[in-house]
Amino acid sequence: MARTELNVTVMGAEDLKKRNKLRRNSVYAVVWIDPAMKRSTRILHRAGRNPIWNDEIIFSLGDNVLIYPHSTLTIEVSGCMCHAEF
Repeated sequence: MARTELNVTVMGAEDLKKRNKLRRNSVYAVVWIDPAMKRSTRILHRAGRNPIWNDEIIFSLGDNVLIYPHSTLTIEVSGCMCHAEF
């Protein structure tokens, strides 16, 4: 059987709420079709309200896509309490 892939490019987000009034947001996006197979973008530190990733995420799709053809792609943008050294 031929291998099937889904390529998703997470370009960015707009007008995110600021979590901390003193610092800029550190954000990342989590993408999944199956909650057991989540993938994420890189973390953008000090990204502000309009982060831009342009990260490509590749999913290998198995036979279950044929069984469940109406699967949902979910993208969730999250902030993190990360500490980065600069």
